[in-house]
Amino acid sequence: MGFRHMSPDALAVTLWNNVLADIRQHVTEQQFDTWFRGLRPGRSSEDAFEITTQNSFAREWIRSRFSDVILAALEKVTGGRRPALRFVVREDAPVVSTPLSDAESEVLTGAPDAGEREEPVLPARSALEAPVQGPRFGLALNRDFRFRSFISGPSNRVAVAAAQSVVDRGARLYNPLCFHGGVGTGKTHLLQAIAHGFLDRNPAQRVLWVTAEHFVNLFIAALEKGSVEAFRARFRDVDVLLVDDMQFFENKERTQEEFLHTFNALHNAGRQIIMSCDREPGLLEGLNERLRSRLAGGFVCTLETPDYEVRLGLVRARAQRLGVELPEEAASFIAEHVRTNARELEGAVTRVAGQAFLGNQRISTQLVRDVLKDVVTERRRRVAFDHIARAVEEHYGVRLHDLQGKRRTQAVALPRQVGMILARKLTGHSLEEIGHFFGGRDHSTVSYSIDKAEKQAGENVEFREVVERLAARAMSIAAS
Repeated sequence: MGFRHMSPDALAVTLWNNVLADIRQHVTEQQFDTWFRGLRPGRSSEDAFEITTQNSFAREWIRSRFSDVILAALEKVTGGRRPALRFVVREDAPVVSTPLSDAESEVLTGAPDAGEREEPVLPARSALEAPVQGPRFGLALNRDFRFRSFISGPSNRVAVAAAQSVVDRGARLYNPLCFHGGVGTGKTHLLQAIAHGFLDRNPAQRVLWVTAEHFVNLFIAALEKGSVEAFRARFRDVDVLLVDDMQFFENKERTQEEFLHTFNALHNAGRQIIMSCDREPGLLEGLNERLRSRLAGGFVCTLETPDYEVRLGLVRARAQRLGVELPEEAASFIAEHVRTNARELEGAVTRVAGQAFLGNQRISTQLVRDVLKDVVTERRRRVAFDHIARAVEEHYGVRLHDLQGKRRTQAVALPRQVGMILARKLTGHSLEEIGHFFGGRDHSTVSYSIDKAEKQAGENVEFREVVERLAARAMSIAAS
């Protein structure tokens, strides 16, 4: 089979968690919380996938309303398999739920609709992902999001060093500390690793991790209930406050004002504040100037799109967690062709594992190629010359006019060669088409330039890393 440590049932749980992640994008939050959180995978095979529900009403409701949604997500996660669904009621199925305050329960799940169900289906997490519970009003920490499990490389090394230094030396070093990066670059993992680090050093410390969305929801609930003072006291009576996805505050003026007062109170008291956002703080146009300056006024670290070294580490780590034997060539293929972010990398490994599991076969490089052929095709289809040119322009400070011109100085020739090698790697265009974009050059000139750049990349590690970063940047631009 090729599965070492994980039982079929445990692997089914992991696959199901990925199915849930996809389903969440296609249903409302209330539908997800009401109907999907309580579901569990059961016994499955290549031809059938079993899902257990907590009562017969939930079984019939989900079967009639959401079977197509589940099947579509299952097909995506398993790399094309579309097994039959089998719904089973298991009344004694354990439910591991995260305790919520009254305000959180109202805000996050909404009031139950008595006309839709006979009894509540409680939000729950799988036993494999049972979290470390945080303080009241905060969100639970994922037990796996620690420094030891964070894959470090050139794309995030400075950020990781800053995070570890804050834990080791406290608020006197970087306060506030702000991380920014795109989707799947590790912001949440790093913030929670910091939270774990503080608690490991001193379990009595009041460490609070929340998302900006959670802060907003709780503030709205406090306004509606007239409990703003209690809300303020809770958020200002902490030693360490970590807020994820600050961009969610954009254009929410009253919440921004409330958070600004919280920020000032904590900062003046010498408490540690750590935040993350998806862009440089100065580019968060929906934040008022005072709050934007608070973010930018501390130590700001960039989490870049994972480079090859990090991607390969993420692939290996995911395979190890799934308990699958992933040949090195297969791992390299995934790391080379899935260049967007950590989530898609992990999803790709899970798809491969799912295909092997349901098809009762070993993982091979050919299997990986077959499962991920749509990823490779999509990557080549969506990256255009303009995306590559923009990435090269940003890095080398040249203009498109220079790349397409006749000048052959080193300041222009090198960026042009990099652009050509990226076009060859990331697009399906021919040498003639690449030459046409770069100033009407013939295919032999393009071939020579690419060969020269590839040789330099093979001999010069620093240059190879630049090419990798620009490839990732071009794909990020294409996906935006």
